[in-house]
Amino acid sequence: MKKESPQWINVTAEHEGQQVQGLYALDGEMLIVSYGIQSKTRPLVGMTAPTLARALLVEFAKAGKPIYGATIPSR
Repeated sequence: MKKESPQWINVTAEHEGQQVQGLYALDGEMLIVSYGIQSKTRPLVGMTAPTLARALLVEFAKAGKPIYGATIPSR
C-alpha cells in the first residue's frame, strides 16, 4: 500500500519586524516545517500545527540561516 505525501500549507511568522515565510505539513503526529532548503520535524504536542510552525520559523530566523543554504559574507 502506497503512503500519501503530506499536504504542504503556507505559513508566515514575524521576526524583528520582518515577515518569515515557509511551509508546513503534518505526517501523522509529526509536524514538518520547511524554510527554503532547511527543515525541522517536531512532534505535534501542546500546540496547534500553525502555532508550532510559526514558532519553528522564528527559530530559523533567530539562527540567521539563509533560506537556500548560501553563505552570508561578513563585512
